[in-house]
Amino acid sequence: MKFARPLSGKATGKARAALKTPERRNAAPREAAEPADGQSRTPAVKQAEQAIRESEQRFSGAFEHAPIGVALVSPDGRWLKVNRALCDLVGYSEAELLTRTFQDITWPEDLALDLENVRRLLAGEILSYQMEKRYVHQRGHLVPVTLNVSLVRDDQGQPRYFISQIQDITARKQAEDALRASEASIKRLNHVYAVLSGINALIVRVHSREELYRGACRVAVEAGGFCMSLIAVVDRGTKRIVPVASAGKDEELVAAVGSLLSSSEDAPNTMVGRAIRDKHAVVSNDLQGDPQVLLGKHYTGAGVRSLAVLPLIVADAAIGALVLYAGETDFFHDQELDLLRRLASDVGFAIDHIGKEERIVRFSRIQAVTGGINALIVRVNGRQELFDAACRIAVEQGNFATAWVGELDPATQDVTPVAWAGKRAQEVIQGKSSARDDTPRGKGAVGRAIREQRPVFNNDLAAHGFGGPRLKAIVALGFRSQITLPLYEGEAVMGTLTLYAWEPDFFDDDELGLLTELAGNISFALGNISRQRELDKLARIRAISSEINATIVRVHDREALLRETCRIAVEHGKFKLVWVAWVNQQEHRIQPVEWAGFTSSMAHGLTWEKTFNMPGATLPEVIRTRKVAVRNDIDPEQTAGSLRREAMNRGCRSTV
Repeated sequence: MKFARPLSGKATGKARAALKTPERRNAAPREAAEPADGQSRTPAVKQAEQAIRESEQRFSGAFEHAPIGVALVSPDGRWLKVNRALCDLVGYSEAELLTRTFQDITWPEDLALDLENVRRLLAGEILSYQMEKRYVHQRGHLVPVTLNVSLVRDDQGQPRYFISQIQDITARKQAEDALRASEASIKRLNHVYAVLSGINALIVRVHSREELYRGACRVAVEAGGFCMSLIAVVDRGTKRIVPVASAGKDEELVAAVGSLLSSSEDAPNTMVGRAIRDKHAVVSNDLQGDPQVLLGKHYTGAGVRSLAVLPLIVADAAIGALVLYAGETDFFHDQELDLLRRLASDVGFAIDHIGKEERIVRFSRIQAVTGGINALIVRVNGRQELFDAACRIAVEQGNFATAWVGELDPATQDVTPVAWAGKRAQEVIQGKSSARDDTPRGKGAVGRAIREQRPVFNNDLAAHGFGGPRLKAIVALGFRSQITLPLYEGEAVMGTLTLYAWEPDFFDDDELGLLTELAGNISFALGNISRQRELDKLARIRAISSEINATIVRVHDREALLRETCRIAVEHGKFKLVWVAWVNQQEHRIQPVEWAGFTSSMAHGLTWEKTFNMPGATLPEVIRTRKVAVRNDIDPEQTAGSLRREAMNRGCRSTV
């Protein structure tokens, strides 16, 4: 579009006549019709008048039919004359515009610059000016234009009116906006592609969820330019949404998000809660003005303007969400969201893959434990050897943090650690558990496993511990998962095997099946050991009986017979301590004859008075009942004489 060059105050007479205001143009013919000298008009005058009329007609035609808006404007801003194109552009009729000023329909943000240009034009600092501005259409929307303005002055140089040429640039602005939007979209897409590429590269090299979560958040911030990112997962035990990783941290915002998600009332209404529940992305492109946003003030303070929450899907279940925070409003559009959904799908696939790898590793570890213990079972001959080796194998081959075996006292229902392994095992085994449910010591997994006669496991000790005497210690040590397996001797539970793992969510159905089978094999071994022990005891008793019967045939001295009995009990019966004495009930006298394992002072330290005043002593019971007295579990709490005290010091638990 070509525009006429602005006219100055030195325009030709014809041009000045053509550009006169409507009042001046109406007066011009009368002035021409009345010559100053009063003489009749000459042909030359008539010719000039005709030329002026033709010029006015040409100007009027060009003014009215110009394809762009053209106006004459007074120095104070009033519209003096406007053409049809300008009226169509701003939506006002000519009559409506002539009652207004250009200030009335100029967008306020553009008015100051326009008035400054007018001032400079009136002051003679510039001859014309051009600028882009916006008019307010009669219907209320904005109309972008290019404005060219020049000033017409009179013969004395005083401002008469402005000539304004106004071109609609809506199409150009729309094209520019579209270009900027396209460039912004390309920039956003490049950021998202960078995140997608970075996370996919991360996926192929990480081997744990924690590493994946931390790395994904870091890539989103460093490669994607997001101001913050966060991953939250659903705790399988408590069903609460827990933040597990973040990057670009605004500590106050992270704390606020964590607090909101920890609330059972508020969490379902959050964008994260909705995304997980509905398994669909939830987006807000204007956090300040969006009513669905619950932390608007925190986002404003952190400079966050847009937010996208992408559910992480594993096996058709939403196990958590990836949250991306952008500093720009209107950041997330369909193209970006398509890529981000693909990104979330890749992360979900990686989580599933890592889970399968972890299950294989866990399964292999437990298989190593079961294989090692099963190989052990065929060669061990004693319970303590079995327990010690089982704990050692669980730690060394199964990579468990700690393992320990507890033995149940049927009388007191106390469970006492009798074997353990692991670097921090000594801190774990302090104190006794209980199989009773009416004491805090019985609230843990050990007590429950015995009472319920089934394996009891906990895959997140820190979040929901069962209780028991060891809970604080095992949480402080960093153990995250635990399983306690009941061990049987015959039909009765005789104790427990407890395993601790560093990892959360360690025990699932597959591991539980293997470990239950393992506990069954250990119980089978205990049964064999018990049966073999009974056979060994019978063999020892038969050996004693056989040798004593043979001695009776060949020995005819009473004291010699008793001394020989003592020797046989030690050599053939393999008893650690033996004591043989005469008892004279009439004289209330006890006379030691022979002993093994005791010193002479110990052997002679047992007197009638001491024996009959001692609770639970076997000798008074034998004298009164004339029957064999048996103690298969010597009570360490009872008052002990010299013989019993030495027996307990030597590790003896039974006496006859």
